[in-house]
Amino acid sequence: MMTSTKFWFLLLDSATGQPYKGTTADFVSLPPGADVADFRDAVLSKNSNKLASVDASDLLVYRNKAAFDKRNSSADFVDDVRNTE
Repeated sequence: MMTSTKFWFLLLDSATGQPYKGTTADFVSLPPGADVADFRDAVLSKNSNKLASVDASDLLVYRNKAAFDKRNSSADFVDDVRNTE
């Protein structure tokens, strides 16, 4: 039996670090084997009104808020949603 996993996210304005257009934390459910592209697609689909002019590939995914705060290092980007270190 394949079960999905909840991945929590918060959309942040990259310039201010504040929640994007008043959004709050939410989650998407992804199947086993999902990758960061699947996560981006799910987030974009769930927020299609607020992100109407954004492509999924434009969404930057960080491991956590601390990684976002020091976003100058490419090592802080997530390349696999299953990697939760």
